[in-house]
Parts: sequence; structure tokens; C-alpha cells
Amino acid sequence: LTTAGVLAVHIDEHELQALTLFLREVFGEENELGVLVWDKRNPKGDSRGLAYQHEYLVFFARDAEILFEQSPLRRSKPNAERMIEAAKQIVAAKSTIDEARVGFRDWVSSQTALSGGESMYNKLSNEGRVYRLVSMAWPNKKQAPEDYFAPLTHPVTGKQCPIPERGWRNPPATMSALLDGGLIEFGPDESTQPQRIYYLDENMHESVPSIVPFGGSDDALLQKLGIPFDQPKPVNFAAQVVSWCSGSDGIVVDLFAGSGTTGHAVMAQNAADGGNRRCPLVQLPEPLDPENRDQKAAADFCDSLGKPRNIAELTKERLRRAAKKIKDENPMFAG
Repeated sequence: LTTAGVLAVHIDEHELQALTLFLREVFGEENELGVLVWDKRNPKGDSRGLAYQHEYLVFFARDAEILFEQSPLRRSKPNAERMIEAAKQIVAAKSTIDEARVGFRDWVSSQTALSGGESMYNKLSNEGRVYRLVSMAWPNKKQAPEDYFAPLTHPVTGKQCPIPERGWRNPPATMSALLDGGLIEFGPDESTQPQRIYYLDENMHESVPSIVPFGGSDDALLQKLGIPFDQPKPVNFAAQVVSWCSGSDGIVVDLFAGSGTTGHAVMAQNAADGGNRRCPLVQLPEPLDPENRDQKAAADFCDSLGKPRNIAELTKERLRRAAKKIKDENPMFAG
């Protein structure tokens, strides 16, 4: 790993605790980034106890401090672009910006797929930009320094607005810069405490949550590619993880390539965001036994290709076919 590198390990409930303890020993507790719960939306049907419908991704950094400085784990807000486009359409369809504000607020309220953070972006500026308001109060129970209590004057009434009980979140210089930049919203009069404006188009990313729902499988996709492989991991979910953990020109390594999902996901993510990630994969040439009912289709497939009967040949052929599919679907992508 590079000094800003991230390790992501997919594991189920049987070995989660042992894995976490092992990685703490190797990387140090200070480099533990957290454990993500992958809600697969489908409980295991053969369980004798609780029917688990989730698995885990364990994240560790080579050096968390360097990671946080250079490229912290972030993800694109899933619905941000759709929200911005909806706002544009609503503004175009309404006679006034006030009508558009009501229409956009109603649209946001009707959307069940928005996260809690996304649904807070329910306001429109005079220019039609989507934004939300956030309190500027001091964030903890201690009191802010004395100069963090400088009052703000209401721009219309000329009177001072209420100061948070423990002071403002920011020092006077920052508050002045926010005012000059039009990033503080005042109420109709001085009785309302001013709040900070955050524009959605300037905050298109968010922290990765600890629970991520993603159901379904890629059985149909592999059938379409003509690759016989049981229980492949979903490419779209893997592409999300790739985008969280790597920059557009990063190197993504999978030491247990299996059917080649990670390589497929890297190619798909590159096509989606114009990236130039590279993806070395490692898969041992584990032999396939044509006499084994579970392995016969894969062994016959290797025979049809004139290749040795092993899993690595499946991996390579899946990547060839996935690359062609992505290229056909994205003819402008040169990767």
C-alpha cells in the first residue's frame, strides 16, 4: 500500500471479529477506518439462528493521517445530480422564483430515495441554486472564545441578531468572509438566528455511511457475458467501493480475483468518471474438475476456449468480455 492507501476486506459474520483483531495487530488501531455493514436485502434462508441479510467490509489505512490529508473516504451524493436537474426543470416551468421554491420543496418531500442529508437541500436561491441551511452555533458544550460572540446585524432592520448561547462556530474573520460571500442567510427580521448556506453544487460528496443497502446479484450479467461462475459479487457495488477508496488515477489490487469482479468494476468506474485506474489481479490457477457437478460447466467452458481447466482462465475471459461490453456501451471512452 502507498502511505495514503486503503485496505478493504469483504467478510461475513463468521470471521469478522478475528479479521478485525488481526488487522489491528498489523496496521495499528489508529489506522482502523471502520466496519461497513452491507445490507444485501435478502436474509439467508438456511440459518438456524438469526437469518443474516448483511455482510461486512472492513477498512484500514496504511497511514490514516496522510489519508485524511490527501484523499479521505468520500462518496458522491447518490441523488445530487438528479436534484440539481429537477431544480432546473422546476425553475424553468414556474413563473417566479417563489413558485419554484414551493415546487422544489414539494418535489424533495415526495422523493423516497433521498438520504436524510440530501433531503435537507430543499431550498432555492434567487439564481435557482439548490442549498440547505446549517446552524452556525459552537458545536460542543464548552464555551467558545470571547471573540466568537461578535454580533451579526440584520441587513434590513439594522438590529443585532441573537448570538448562540455558547458563541459562533467560526472566528470573526471567517464570519466576515461568509458575509462577504453571501453564505449567511438571515430571517425576516433580527429575531431569527442567522444560518450558514451550503450549496449542493459545491458539496457533491459526503462521508461514506456505516450501513449501505445493495441487493441483487450479477448472475444474469455473467450469463449475458457467457461466463459460468456461481455467486459473483455485484459489479455496481464493487464500483462504488472502488470510487470511495481510489482517486481517478489510482491502483486497485485484488489478491483474490475470483470471477474478476474487481477488475470489471474498475473498468466500469473508469468509464463512468473518466478515470485512469489500473487494476492488477491475482488468482491462482485452481483446477476445475469436469467430474464434479458444481465445476463441470466451468471446466467445459475452458475446454471450449482451448484453455487449461482452471479458475484463472475464467477470470481472464470474463475481463476480456467485460472490457468489450464496456467499450461497446461507452464508445467515447478510450480506457
